[in-house]
Amino acid sequence: MTKLALSISAITVLNTLCITAYAMESISDQALSDVTGADGVAVTVQADKFTFGSLYWEDQIDNSGTVRRLQLDQASAANQVTLTPGSTTNPLITAKVNAGSSGTTPALSLNLNIAPFTFYAPRVEVCTATVCPANSLGAFGLQTTQNSQIALATTNGLFNSAGTASVTILLDGVNTFFTSNGNQIVGADIRANISSTNGRIWIDATDGLRFGGDIALKAASASRAGIQASLMLQTAQSGSSLNTVSPTAGGLVRLGISGNVLNTNLYVRGAKGTTANEDTIGALVGNQGLAARLTGQVQSGALNADGTGTGFQLEFGGVGTGSSGYGIQMTNFVPFSNVSTGTNPTFDSGNIYLNLISASTLTMPVQCVFTVGSDCSPTKAAYTPVNVFNLTAADFTQPVTADSVYIGVRGLNIQGVPLQTYFYQNGVGRVTSGAVPGFALMPVLNNVNANLTLNAASATTLGYTLAVSTQGTNGQTGEVGNNSATEVKTTSLFLADTSTPSKAQYIGLRNINLFLEANGVIQINDTSTDATCATHCIKLTLPNFLLALSGDLAAGYLPGAEPANFAKFSDPANKDKLYGLNVKLKGATNSSTNNIGLSTTSTGALGLNADLTLNSDASSFIRLVEPSGSALGLDGLTGRIQLGSGSQISVNATSGTFTNVLNINPGNVAGGELLGTLNFYPNGGSANPVGKIVMTGGQIISNLTVAPVLR
Repeated sequence: MTKLALSISAITVLNTLCITAYAMESISDQALSDVTGADGVAVTVQADKFTFGSLYWEDQIDNSGTVRRLQLDQASAANQVTLTPGSTTNPLITAKVNAGSSGTTPALSLNLNIAPFTFYAPRVEVCTATVCPANSLGAFGLQTTQNSQIALATTNGLFNSAGTASVTILLDGVNTFFTSNGNQIVGADIRANISSTNGRIWIDATDGLRFGGDIALKAASASRAGIQASLMLQTAQSGSSLNTVSPTAGGLVRLGISGNVLNTNLYVRGAKGTTANEDTIGALVGNQGLAARLTGQVQSGALNADGTGTGFQLEFGGVGTGSSGYGIQMTNFVPFSNVSTGTNPTFDSGNIYLNLISASTLTMPVQCVFTVGSDCSPTKAAYTPVNVFNLTAADFTQPVTADSVYIGVRGLNIQGVPLQTYFYQNGVGRVTSGAVPGFALMPVLNNVNANLTLNAASATTLGYTLAVSTQGTNGQTGEVGNNSATEVKTTSLFLADTSTPSKAQYIGLRNINLFLEANGVIQINDTSTDATCATHCIKLTLPNFLLALSGDLAAGYLPGAEPANFAKFSDPANKDKLYGLNVKLKGATNSSTNNIGLSTTSTGALGLNADLTLNSDASSFIRLVEPSGSALGLDGLTGRIQLGSGSQISVNATSGTFTNVLNINPGNVAGGELLGTLNFYPNGGSANPVGKIVMTGGQIISNLTVAPVLR
């Protein structure tokens, strides 16, 4: 069993604890939904401040009972874990509980209101049962600026699948702060309006805590999504302003989700530590820890410009306002397996793990496209030369620092695609003037797996290990819609014309097999500590990294939209493929300069930074493969490349632009030249060298703009 424990050193002032009990009476289901707390039990809590020595969550890191704790800890007796209410005169917590019955069936109503507060933990650390390390992961803060509410009403006890449950969660103006080396990652302006009126909550012997039902994510306005959050960076402020968003904070990206999620199933349970369970990582996660899974359908249909109506939409964009706060809004989702059906597409988070581990290595599922050379589908021709990537099973193992926080994902699938993409402006909403009907940006994800660990690398840095993979296709060809056993699934990224869904066409990169692994430290910097940061930036050092990618550059009809005389999307006879793309980039071993990062800009664009020195073993390459199997390869790549100042992704009211400033061998250092061999490959044959390519230095500047236009 996972444990949550509190070590409380003091509660400085506790002004009011009021419990009032009233007689209970039999009430109907409808009356229960209207209960406001006049009958039952009311509890209020009021205080100046709560202080804690430590708070911790206990986990077993193996099957032999070895304990680790994820602990929120004091830095000193004068710098403890604190929870400070925003008001000393009004209650911090108001809880109202009402119990009754409908006939002989017990019913319950719970309403919890939490006033604004600030929580701060000076140290976040992974400890044994008795000892904490000298270095911490960092500091954590949480600030709420408005009242938060949680309401629950059930018609057959608290946990009973035979009854119904109405759930409401209201959050707004929430900010989170992670502090490292004097700089902060901020989750800003977090909002959630989540409600379900027909749900069920119960405990299952196998799947743990279960919730099932339809969920509404209600937007507050055209620019306030049902669930939203902004990722920002700032220099940590001092004193009482430590956990507040600074006016000079820089924005990275904003995410918004609104609409209806149907047939939701949420599972939250303890991990099962046997090797046969938990996606073959049972021995790693042990017999404690958390495992979760979320499945469901998003409602097809386009929300109105103000966020009302039926349907579902996603928003990605800048954080600022005015000209610096534009993004894209994707809506009217349908199943990728048949875009003309108009039915509700499914999603599956796969198994998600949160654990403490003390292993020395982690493993990822081996992808045979990178070890054998085919796309591993029995219905597809193996156009890739055998084992062109030269990876083995050992390459799918990553080194890990002992006593780390582990987050794992196994089998995530998102196979819904939007039929419409709009541009929007923060504070205003959807840009309708000049909007192009049928323009759609379509990302699709199949069988995503990931490992992420975090550890205290030093007194000022956060260490990490990361691995991510995607599967290009599941090998199926069905195009009925949402029949998971036989339907085509893919990892792809398309631009599409869906003005007539039954004739929808695409262009993009399809059937993307990806494997990425890296380890190093996470640095949060500003201009005072890193001259390459325009204002604020977050960087991942890459002393060791590997990227392998295989996909198809293709254009044609989307599944379910092919004309009668055209081969289906996943049919081996399909002629959509223009070229295959194979890429392998391997970093120099233990490089002190390799890094990749994101930075804030004054214009609201997302800044991009990278500095990569390729491994001297000349194993890196980029190859274009024709459908016939012949290929053009730029092989044996070595040297240093850099995404320089000005590289960014920007969005305005009518378009999105990727600006690339690529520096070759910055500083013209001997040994940093970009070198490669140009080879021709016949189908199934060996390389025919054409010559060497050498770039001693220089700069390549390019812009790629996507702007939909009416035909």
